[in-house]
Amino acid sequence: MRKNSINAQLWQSKLEEARRKNREKQRKYRESGHAAQAFKERYALLKSKGLCVRCGKEDADKGRVLCWRCRLNDRDRRIGVKIEGQDTEGWARKREKARQQMLKFHARRKV
Repeated sequence: MRKNSINAQLWQSKLEEARRKNREKQRKYRESGHAAQAFKERYALLKSKGLCVRCGKEDADKGRVLCWRCRLNDRDRRIGVKIEGQDTEGWARKREKARQQMLKFHARRKV
């Protein structure tokens, strides 16, 4: 038993050290400005190709930069923020109704 606990402690300390190094690398990368530049380039490339700038997998809706799935998820996220301290059942019904309408619209559009 004692040997296993020593191995576990050793493994845990190595894991924490690796995480610390990774956080340090990420911090340096963010501070260097390369991350922001890479994001801007990716955004511009996806937008120019007409793809969703968030997932990069589907075509963006006409006149928008997000696909319908990402727009729906974004709306759910924003509505979820409003739910705090309000009528949660009312917001849940509105969110589900909007989701069903969006799904019906895009199901018809693909046919």
